[in-house]
Amino acid sequence: MGREKLLKIGKVILSFVLLLGLWSLLSLQLTDSVLPSPLLTLQTMYKDVMSGAVFPALGVTLLRVLKGFALTMLFGIAIGCLLGLSNTAKDIFGNWVVIGTSIPPLVMIIVVFLGMGLSEDAALVATVLTTVFTIIQNIEQGVRNIDPKLDEMAKVMNAGKAYRLRRVILPQIYPYVMASARFGISLTWKMVIFVEQMGRSNGVGYSINHWYQMYNMSHVLSYALVFIIVMLCIEFVINHVIEPLLFRWQPKKKS
Repeated sequence: MGREKLLKIGKVILSFVLLLGLWSLLSLQLTDSVLPSPLLTLQTMYKDVMSGAVFPALGVTLLRVLKGFALTMLFGIAIGCLLGLSNTAKDIFGNWVVIGTSIPPLVMIIVVFLGMGLSEDAALVATVLTTVFTIIQNIEQGVRNIDPKLDEMAKVMNAGKAYRLRRVILPQIYPYVMASARFGISLTWKMVIFVEQMGRSNGVGYSINHWYQMYNMSHVLSYALVFIIVMLCIEFVINHVIEPLLFRWQPKKKS
């Protein structure tokens, strides 16, 4: 292992140590009913994990995150490409995206729940609507930044639209897709937790809300910490496994 990599790992460890130190100092100034100490939170999390109480809620929430993220990326990429490639579509629907990103998530969630009821489908629709417009903007920007000369060359060679999209446009927007995926997964799981707190009877968000109403902050932080750890692992896979595979054709940068 190289010196540079060891230094990077050391910085990450230092970051977590500083975070735990700050958490400990704040917990000393407050009561356990407001901010439990890291030790008490870890003890509670250990009990929740060993008893298996956290896993049903975690499974339900992860499934919602997976569904919401998949639909968000599907619609985000499709609509983003359409707006980026077509000036007509941009003129007609561009303001819709701006309005969508301007609406507060709480308002969007309430409107969806009032219109569709407190159902699983409503939770999924609310999650997608609160995340997809940002992804659309990112993908649209990526499409508009592609090299037009490559597309013109493909047209001269009589390449069809499907081929140009697959071989010319998509490879150039992969960085934007991956950036949107990293941002989208973090935004999606936050919105899922929010939606569960607002109108679902299961999941991590519901459990956090339940323990908050019971004035038990150690359980609130326990459920939140377990879910955060799982989502950090998923983001690590996206950043360090999936992304390098997609960009393995690119020359490695010299250090």
